[in-house]
Amino acid sequence: MKRAFADTEEKAVRLALKSYLRGMWEERDDVAPLQDILERHVDDLVAVSEINDAFGLLENQSKQTPYAYVNSWWAYNEVAKNMNFSIFLAEAQEIGYKRGKKNREQPRPNNLFRNSDASNPYFSIVKDDAATLLGELRKHVRSVQQ
Repeated sequence: MKRAFADTEEKAVRLALKSYLRGMWEERDDVAPLQDILERHVDDLVAVSEINDAFGLLENQSKQTPYAYVNSWWAYNEVAKNMNFSIFLAEAQEIGYKRGKKNREQPRPNNLFRNSDASNPYFSIVKDDAATLLGELRKHVRSVQQ
């Protein structure tokens, strides 16, 4: 009896993880032990669980209070799964600089694009660098056009 309950419970956990992780779930996860799945997807679970957006405002409040909080990536994926076209989603963690105190710019890595000549950054952009969002976008557009 205990083993039957454990099997049912494991199937429920596996189904919940698959539903929660969506596109990050891999075929090998269908048969992998739960511990392996959790270890492999720990960062994905943290990212999907992050509440990163608020929307709507409650009326008649003394201060502006959102009425809902959401993980915008997860919500968008839920809506997009019913659409019949290709969508490219990306979010840059670093954009090449950060404004510090007193409006000073601090150089930072750039996930948007890479250039081949630091003295002429905007006219020496490497267009097809797969390590940048620009390169990934161009690859996506080419794959959709085929």
